[in-house]
Amino acid sequence: MLLLEGRLDSLRGDLNGTHAAQWRRLHEQCDWYRRQNPPTEHPEASITYFGPAAANLALAYRLTGQRGYLEEAWRWISTCVAFPHWGRAHMRPRPGRGLAAARTLPRVLLAGRGPGAGAA
Repeated sequence: MLLLEGRLDSLRGDLNGTHAAQWRRLHEQCDWYRRQNPPTEHPEASITYFGPAAANLALAYRLTGQRGYLEEAWRWISTCVAFPHWGRAHMRPRPGRGLAAARTLPRVLLAGRGPGAGAA
């Protein structure tokens, strides 16, 4: 919320004006996330893409108030936090292995609350 503090109303007002192209791109990306099925088990590859998915969906929710974006953000967040580990647990520990958590947790904070918590 630090990036949006004091700017949210202005940004909302510009969705159909000066920021229409950016909003269209964000909306298209969020629509793409809705059609995806994130893996239910930690993949061998990186999971850092969960962070941008959650952040974009949470931002769309904060800008529009449409609960569908919030519910979708929590679908991505809930899937990721349910993994038994973040990062590549099968690899030996090295500095930076916790980056998946570091990239995902701020998105949880941007979303604010889960879908069942009421309006943000």
